[in-house]
Amino acid sequence: MLKTMQGIAATAMVAALALPMAAHAEGRWTGEFKPGGPYVSSGVNFHFRVSNVPATANCPQTWAYINETDSGAKGKIAALLLAYAQGKSIDIFVDTGDGGYCHVVEFVVK
Repeated sequence: MLKTMQGIAATAMVAALALPMAAHAEGRWTGEFKPGGPYVSSGVNFHFRVSNVPATANCPQTWAYINETDSGAKGKIAALLLAYAQGKSIDIFVDTGDGGYCHVVEFVVK
C-alpha cells in the first residue's frame, strides 16, 4: 500500500512539473542570476518587474514581470523580494508570448 502511494505521489509530481513546460512552449529558463532592484507599477501594467534578466532569456527589456492578477502573484512577489533582500540568485522561467515581454511563470531561489 505504501509503495502504491509513493508511486502515485511520484507520478503526480512529474506531471505537475511537466504541465508548466507544456503550457508555455514559447518560454525558457533564464539561467541563474542575481535580481536587480525591483520596480513596481500599476496592477496590470507589468506590475512587479525583476531586473538584470540575463541575455539568455531573450528579454529585450532586460526585465521580466508579474501582474497583480497572475496566479500566485502575492507569493511570487514576496519570494522574489526576499531573494533580492538576501542577495540570493534566482532562475526564472519566462513566457515571451506577450509581444516579446518576458512574463514570469515560475522560478527557483538558489
